[in-house]
Amino acid sequence: LVTRDMGPITRCLGDNVPPAQDWQYPLPDAPAVLADFDAVAESVEELIAGSDDEELAPALVRLAWQCASTFRQTDYQGGCNGARLRLAPQNAWPVNEGLDATLEALAPVMEKIEEKAKGGGGALSWADLIVLSANVALGNAGGRDMQFCGGRVDALDGDLGSQYLAPKDITSVAVLREAFSVMGLTPRESVVMMGGMHSLGNESAPLSLVGPAVAGGVGSWTATPAELNNEYFKNLATEK
Repeated sequence: LVTRDMGPITRCLGDNVPPAQDWQYPLPDAPAVLADFDAVAESVEELIAGSDDEELAPALVRLAWQCASTFRQTDYQGGCNGARLRLAPQNAWPVNEGLDATLEALAPVMEKIEEKAKGGGGALSWADLIVLSANVALGNAGGRDMQFCGGRVDALDGDLGSQYLAPKDITSVAVLREAFSVMGLTPRESVVMMGGMHSLGNESAPLSLVGPAVAGGVGSWTATPAELNNEYFKNLATEK
């Protein structure tokens, strides 16, 4: 139980640590040299600016949210380190429906950095690219600048640990509060998250704990689905 509570094997110290178990979310070691993240961010900026898809930036934010939303503060499992939503079974979860297209849109950026890595440049993981792309997208939407901390790695096996991270059906406010609490979010932070989720994107591809298949809506929640603002809360308070 002590080992279970410690979470990933990297949090365990000493000579008597047993081999990593699947519930410890085993991941490869980080590369010795990381990519130039400023250059990666510039490539993402160019991707967003050159895209005809107005939903790309919100989709990048949704991708990072779904990647990170498996995190559990109770045992430090989940999160975007590993980028397991690229792999089975997480890529088939209803909450992740449609994210394969967003990953495909990011592929040119990854290919560009991989080419640089062949010439001696640093390595870039999908996990780092997903998070950094969302940072760029949020900045374009009016969010504050956020410091980026790289060094995430990509899981080689999507099965290990995923069975413990499958999302619950959100059937009540109590279940929703519990889900946010497990992530380590306070009620106040949860409200902020809900506002941000409904500011960007649309109802067919929500930044939520449910996926497009069960969202049941079409169209945007606000008149400015590419901007972070409080219009969603205004609509809740004023519209009938």
